[in-house]
Amino acid sequence: MEGALDRLAAAFINPRFAPECIDREVNAVDSEYKGLQQDDEMYLQQLKKVLTSNKHPYSRFFAGNLQTLKEAAQNLNLNLHEQVAKLYQKYYSADIMNLVVAGNYSMDQLIEWTE
Repeated sequence: MEGALDRLAAAFINPRFAPECIDREVNAVDSEYKGLQQDDEMYLQQLKKVLTSNKHPYSRFFAGNLQTLKEAAQNLNLNLHEQVAKLYQKYYSADIMNLVVAGNYSMDQLIEWTE
């Protein structure tokens, strides 16, 4: 677990926003989205969203795909790499985030690993 916490911390301390990493992640999200299209539970959730008032946040689109992530950015002349970096700068900050760690270790050990 200590190694996993170190890797998680590194992702926040020095994030990699290399264009090829972003493209790979967009493709992974698209693949997950395509897989969910055959899922009955996801279909019911989407149906609930359609029936919800468009003024309520629940009605918003909740999953990305290649079209909504990459092609839409290109159509709007937005650089996806720059947009990801802006999102990171705005929302990935210790003062607005919480970390929860659970494991089969003593509380003292978990605290030590997170400090």
